Amino acid sequence: MALTARTVTREATCPDCGVVSGRVHGGYRRRLADLAAAGQEVAIDLVVRRFSARRLRAVCTFVEQVDGLTERFARRTPRLRRSLAGRGPGWPRICPSRRARTLCSDSYAGFRTSSSTLRPACLASMILP
Repeated sequence: MALTARTVTREATCPDCGVVSGRVHGGYRRRLADLAAAGQEVAIDLVVRRFSARRLRAVCTFVEQVDGLTERFARRTPRLRRSLAGRGPGWPRICPSRRARTLCSDSYAGFRTSSSTLRPACLASMILP
């Protein structure tokens, strides 16, 4: 299932320097994976804009973020990332790599995964003494 969305804000804030800018530098389509709905994978096609801002003598460019939906450089929504990290339904808090290999042969929560996705997510959620 694919959803298409576009942002409508007029201004965005630079995450590095905090400058608010309304000057659009360009834009592109971003594809995000989200938690499955009705057993189908969900992909969000989001059209975002790149803004430019002047600070002192330099010009910085940055992409607008949608709260709760996007994070810098992420290809998954925060909901899906938390679910894969073990904070979502049906995933144990500590998962040995043998368990991850077993689970990655199928799909997890309707989202096809690989061991290279699950193992780092497992390790990030492990509770170490």
